[in-house]
Amino acid sequence: MPRRIAVLLCAVFALCAAAGSARAANCTYLPESPMPAWVQKRPEITGYYVGVGVAGPMPQPQEQIDASQTNALSNLGKEISVTVKSAFTDVARQEGRWSEQEITAETETRVTALLRGAKTKEKWLDRKNCQLWTLVAVSRDDVAAVQKEMEERARKQFTSKSLMLFPLAHPDKPDGLERHVGAAVGKVMRDMGVGMVTPDVKYISCAQGTYSALCGEKAETIYGGFTLEFDKEKLSTDGQYKARFYLFKAAFYFKDRTVSSIDIKCRGVGAASQDADTIGLIAADQCVADIRKKLERDMQGSE
Repeated sequence: MPRRIAVLLCAVFALCAAAGSARAANCTYLPESPMPAWVQKRPEITGYYVGVGVAGPMPQPQEQIDASQTNALSNLGKEISVTVKSAFTDVARQEGRWSEQEITAETETRVTALLRGAKTKEKWLDRKNCQLWTLVAVSRDDVAAVQKEMEERARKQFTSKSLMLFPLAHPDKPDGLERHVGAAVGKVMRDMGVGMVTPDVKYISCAQGTYSALCGEKAETIYGGFTLEFDKEKLSTDGQYKARFYLFKAAFYFKDRTVSSIDIKCRGVGAASQDADTIGLIAADQCVADIRKKLERDMQGSE
């Protein structure tokens, strides 16, 4: 064998031997023990959901430990996510107020919290192959408690209620602009899944923040009242355009709690020759855009 080849082979073998030694040194940080049964088959532990993870050789033992733990938690998360989401989806769809995206986001948040409370049951280091196996578990009672809390939240969220809406300035015969705004607010609520109830004037005090036994007759109803008042009118300096300003105020109550309170100024701009009602409708549409933003935020709460 030529001397150059022999020297090269010796160098390669030396590197391999060094790498093997390094790997062996890194794979002795846990006591040697027989392979546990859960490595070959995911175990059933009474009262727990379990997850098994494995990680191969890494430069430092702690890196391998962390990777094995992360993989075990990921596998545990996949199992409990199916359980949690399935139960929550059934209730959320019964209520008809939750989108698939909202259901998924809520499930992910709750599962992440559950995984923070997961316990490491056992670790096993396969010294020969330098693989670390980790077994983690979370209590089925903890998962069931989270499921119950999520289901209650779905049932109690404000968007699972109905709304009785009153134009407070003219509760019996609202003018055209009030009717327009009232219908638009109703549509905003329906878009969020809130059911609309025909207003009954005997409940008007409930929409004015005065809680009484009367308001409790419709236990799942939010009472809302609004006013729309003309504020002022301005012409542009060249006299070609006209702006009309309105003040919109509203409050929404559930039992003795204020769900949302709105106080905004709306402006409608049109040609100077346009009539007040036409420009008023433009202002109303601007009002509704602002109302939607506020209600979409406030209605995410629950009783």
